[in-house]
Amino acid sequence: MRSLSRAPIPLASAVISFCALAFTVYQGYLQRQFVKLSFQPSMMIGFYYNDEGTGYMFGDSGIGPATLKTFEVLVDGKLQPTWLEMCRALEFATPPHFDFVVPRPEIVYKPNSFEKLFWIRSGPDSEQFKLKVGRVPVTACYCSVFGDCWRVDSHGAPPRAVGSCPTPALAFEAPPTPVRMP
Repeated sequence: MRSLSRAPIPLASAVISFCALAFTVYQGYLQRQFVKLSFQPSMMIGFYYNDEGTGYMFGDSGIGPATLKTFEVLVDGKLQPTWLEMCRALEFATPPHFDFVVPRPEIVYKPNSFEKLFWIRSGPDSEQFKLKVGRVPVTACYCSVFGDCWRVDSHGAPPRAVGSCPTPALAFEAPPTPVRMP
């Protein structure tokens, strides 16, 4: 009889220990969710123009770092390998003079950091680009430090969550350096 009277104590201890463990695991889950939401990146691609020129800006407006995975430029639905090829596809009479950056995969963007992706200084070429920009969607896919990924484009829609970033069909690169003839 003596052993039966002591059986509830170890059983109660086991139940309490299990409840404490379950509570700790749940608290860890909630903490991870809080941190994920607290440090979520939010990349944006925007078309801008002002007195200085016309072009695209790219950056992270969120509160967490973003790792770029893919970057694509299309003209009329066709992928372009460089900014120069984009200008050719837009049928500029002569390629405009432009400043550019080529975002590379695995670059980490800090929160509130922006750069000019493609910029044509004010003049006839920048006015022509303003008229043709609707034909040029620019898209990017990026991930947070927690592995959550999103796609964003230059049409102004909010970033869309995706399971992972696809491998691009065509790598976007810097235009070839012109060869100087002696």
